[in-house]
Amino acid sequence: MIKYRAELKCYLCGRTAGELETIVGDSPSAPRFQPMPGMESLIGQSMREARCPLCGGTLFIEDVERVYFLSEQRFAPEKRGRKPRPRPDSVAS
Repeated sequence: MIKYRAELKCYLCGRTAGELETIVGDSPSAPRFQPMPGMESLIGQSMREARCPLCGGTLFIEDVERVYFLSEQRFAPEKRGRKPRPRPDSVAS
């Protein structure tokens, strides 16, 4: 699976407001926002209308990185070896 991670920064003061994360796969998820300390007032706001709480500047996305990770699904343990062949009954002479 692939995860995209990006920083949300202010145009005016250059502070990092937080980090956005989204998982791309069969059903893409909504971006998850992790605010930096002091930027908690941005939680619940639309990212299109969000402004820096310290200076009022507009926010933009920077440093987008692609992160590969394994899903948390548990797989069934592998069965070892082949099934034993049935032996023909011994013939009495």
